Amino acid sequence: MIEMMVIVAFIMFITWLLMCYVYIKYNLPVEMYRTVNQFHKWLEISLFVMFIASVTVLMLTSLYTFLEPVIIAFLTIGFGVRAYMEYKHGIEEKSHLPDLVAAVGSSVTLIVVIMFLI
Repeated sequence: MIEMMVIVAFIMFITWLLMCYVYIKYNLPVEMYRTVNQFHKWLEISLFVMFIASVTVLMLTSLYTFLEPVIIAFLTIGFGVRAYMEYKHGIEEKSHLPDLVAAVGSSVTLIVVIMFLI
């Protein structure tokens, strides 16, 4: 269990470093996140509601071992949706890259967590 937490922390640190590198290299502004359009806003709200519902169900049924993969899976989906929507409908040209790096980092973290659960 400790090994998994150390590996997850290391992956998160590397992801954060890569995101900082992308912000610096492409001179992207660091600002509060804004949705691209109304569909994107409602898509993120529905993802958040599904996340709260699934975490509540897992907590009520005492399936705590699946809580961490579900949280990381929703993070991966959320960052993936943000990266896709900014790529297709965003105003700035390279604004999707930090979210893409975060999606890849969280998917690698999800794979590591699932490997330790098996």
